[in-house]
Amino acid sequence: MIAELGRQEVAGQVRDVVEAIGTDVTATRSASRDRVSDAVRANVIHSVDLLRDCRPTLHSMLESGGIRIVGAIYDHETGIVDWLEH
Repeated sequence: MIAELGRQEVAGQVRDVVEAIGTDVTATRSASRDRVSDAVRANVIHSVDLLRDCRPTLHSMLESGGIRIVGAIYDHETGIVDWLEH
């Protein structure tokens, strides 16, 4: 996926982020007419899922009701925050 994005060398955590976003973009290619919005939404949902599933401390706090992890998309042109129910 990095090659498709025109990236030749991407290191460490940046590579992981690029790969994750690339996967989300690929998953939305056949979706609706607004591919950018679809890719952003898919990436936010993916990021929320990673936080919920991959962090033991967060997971236990989620289970106990101590925290909630929610996704949101901020539209810088309108100032509207779209809170994602997921």
